[in-house]
Amino acid sequence: MKTLRAALFVLAVTAPALLATADDKAPEGDLGKFQGSWTGLVGPEKNIPLIAMIKGKVITLKVNLPTGDEIELKGELKVDEAGKPHKKLDWVKFTRPDGEAIPDDLALYKFDDKDTVTICSGGPGNERPADFKASENGEQYPSMLKLKRKVD
Repeated sequence: MKTLRAALFVLAVTAPALLATADDKAPEGDLGKFQGSWTGLVGPEKNIPLIAMIKGKVITLKVNLPTGDEIELKGELKVDEAGKPHKKLDWVKFTRPDGEAIPDDLALYKFDDKDTVTICSGGPGNERPADFKASENGEQYPSMLKLKRKVD
């Protein structure tokens, strides 16, 4: 019985450290390329500053509204770099500042270079765009977003 208690004690002490090590592994592939801070402009006139901070699959978006208010949204990224004919990016598990869930936003993405990524978004709750083309009829979606890696 002492041996069993000792084994359970060792497991209880070491398991959190082992799990943390597994979670701390740096993302690979395109998810790894997304890591860090990015800036862009959003809105119908592309005049609203956005900062995207990505760590692992968790993303935090900060939007500075023209009113001077700042909104922060949190969620996760799902990357499908094997997507054909375009790579796919899903913005999932996002919540509004009041805690209300935001429908998933299905998008396409392509890295223009290591510090620039173009995203074509269908918009929350809408279908994924078929190609990199923004709406031409005055509708908000699909929309194009160009993010540049933030240099501190």
